[in-house]
Formats: sequence, C-alpha cells, structure tokens
Amino acid sequence: MFYVEHGRTVEAVNQRFFDLTQSADLSRWESMLRDFAEHEGFSGLALTGERRASQMLTYYGAKQLVHGHTPISMANGTSAAEVDQAWSYA
Repeated sequence: MFYVEHGRTVEAVNQRFFDLTQSADLSRWESMLRDFAEHEGFSGLALTGERRASQMLTYYGAKQLVHGHTPISMANGTSAAEVDQAWSYA
C-alpha cells in the first residue's frame, strides 16, 4: 500500500514527501508519482475496500482516513451535483 511503503508513522511519511519536494532527482519524482497513481486502493473490491482502509487506520493508529484524490461521484457512482459532503465509508 502506497503510504505504508513510505513510513511507519504519519510524521515519517510527511518527512519523506517533504524531502522529495527538496530534491531535483527526477528518478525519485518519477518513482513517487508512479506509486502515487495507485487507483481504487480503497474501492469495494474484496482485497481492498473497507478491510484495507481499516488496516491502514490501525497501522497508523488513526480513527479516520481522509481520501481525496478520487472524485466521490466516480467512487460511489453518483452524479457530481449530488455530492454535498465528504464520503465516510470506513
């Protein structure tokens, strides 16, 4: 899972991203962008979905995951006009 590969704590993950922003190494940027492009990591698929989100919450000692790179309407099949709040699903 993307974030888990970049640190065991939220602080470590944030530091890794900060360090990247200070780098001019294109291969590091390409690698991070490729990893970050993971799609449907928390979709309804049996091997992902709520179970995977719950595992990530437990791993980082968190209570809620704010997942914002996929438009809610695409993730849950509604129209964009119907989306008026965050989508809590795990």
